[in-house]
Amino acid sequence: MGWFLADWLIFAANFPISVQSRVRFLPWAMGLFAWVLGSSLFGEIPVMAQVGFATFFFFAAKYFVELGEKIEIRDIMILLALLQWIVGPILAYTYFPDDPIFYMSVDIETYMAYVVPATFAFIAGLYLPIFRKYVHEDYLLHYVKILGQRYRNIDFLLIVVGLVAYELVDFVPGVLRFVMVLFSSMRFVGLYFLILNDRPFKWLIFAVVLGLFAAAALRTAMFHDLLLWLGFIFTMVAFIYKFSVRTKLLLMVGFFFLGVSVQAVKYSLRTFSASNRGLDVLGQVAGEKVEGDYLLSEVYLSSTVVRMNQGWIISRILAHMPTFEPFAEGETIRTGIMDALLPSIIREKTTFAGYSIYFERFTGLRLAKGTSMDLSVLGEAYANYGNQGGAVFMFLYGLFFNFLFMRVFLLAIRHPSLILWIPLIFLHTVKAETDFASTMNYLFKAIIVVWAFFFGMKRFLNINI
Repeated sequence: MGWFLADWLIFAANFPISVQSRVRFLPWAMGLFAWVLGSSLFGEIPVMAQVGFATFFFFAAKYFVELGEKIEIRDIMILLALLQWIVGPILAYTYFPDDPIFYMSVDIETYMAYVVPATFAFIAGLYLPIFRKYVHEDYLLHYVKILGQRYRNIDFLLIVVGLVAYELVDFVPGVLRFVMVLFSSMRFVGLYFLILNDRPFKWLIFAVVLGLFAAAALRTAMFHDLLLWLGFIFTMVAFIYKFSVRTKLLLMVGFFFLGVSVQAVKYSLRTFSASNRGLDVLGQVAGEKVEGDYLLSEVYLSSTVVRMNQGWIISRILAHMPTFEPFAEGETIRTGIMDALLPSIIREKTTFAGYSIYFERFTGLRLAKGTSMDLSVLGEAYANYGNQGGAVFMFLYGLFFNFLFMRVFLLAIRHPSLILWIPLIFLHTVKAETDFASTMNYLFKAIIVVWAFFFGMKRFLNINI
């Protein structure tokens, strides 16, 4: 079945019609296929759940077809949201309903009655065609290549700034640490410039920078950001090189198996000290997992579903509010906006330090000391405004990112290289599990840092990128 589906995808994506027609054809076909498949896999699940499951495959096919044609961060946002808010919960309800900790606290009908319409409202806001993209990515890429030729060392500058900032993260005061994290991400923007540059040994440099990043992830046994950045790099490189359908498919399959492997080994790796987490230990742990058929075990499948299921937290909020806790009426949204806009020194003297208590207040769960969990924006929307109000908020939330994404393209008319900075600007906005305050805090700080870098390059080095 897997090989049949792969061959069918290649055939459909190479069918002799325009890209626009392919975008219309393949996603709808995949959505219909997923609807039929879901009905057989999950038995009697509500229509709302079936629609949500099919929509995930619709956007997966849309992302696949458009990959290399444009840079579409909104599809990544939607895919992760559908995966964690709908697909993960469907798997939990169907195959792991009795998990002692991460069980779903309301029935599937109640859960999907809120989550699916609210998620669709978010999608509608993201794609409502009221903001215009004034320039296409290919046009901007042409001028970015010219910039790379004019400022031939811009790639090295960004890579070095990023690597140095990464090494300084643990040594700067807490107020500056987050800014340093943002500067460290510039090494990936430097990699995009490096790819566009006709520089000898560029792929060796590319591999070394990514290797250092992977080694750091291995030492901490925290792979989330690694996978997220690899996904963004794949998106950008596919656009720059205009990958063929077969290449895209092979790389996506490889990325899928990388994610599966990381999920299998990361918990075992954490039993070793950081100094002992090397390639030899990684190979040993991976070998044990493969030889012991761990990837097919119920323990692994259960842990994978738990990892992708943000719905268990949302279901706790649905069960707890408003029966045991009244709706917050926008309290966390106002707090999140102020949290993002005010400097950290001021925030520490206000009520913003109490944001971590929202999880316990809205779910009724007591977290262990030192443990933190996010409500997700979707759960937070319900906690503030209820069913209908939550859906309205999610629409406005999507509309905000729709506007911001198009605004980046408008500014890119004067600064073409902004398209290479899109992953850095939107990194945390694509995470479906992140709360509103964390998302806004990252977004506003990222915009400020990118603006400061562009301003500094023009003001002190007379480089207009």
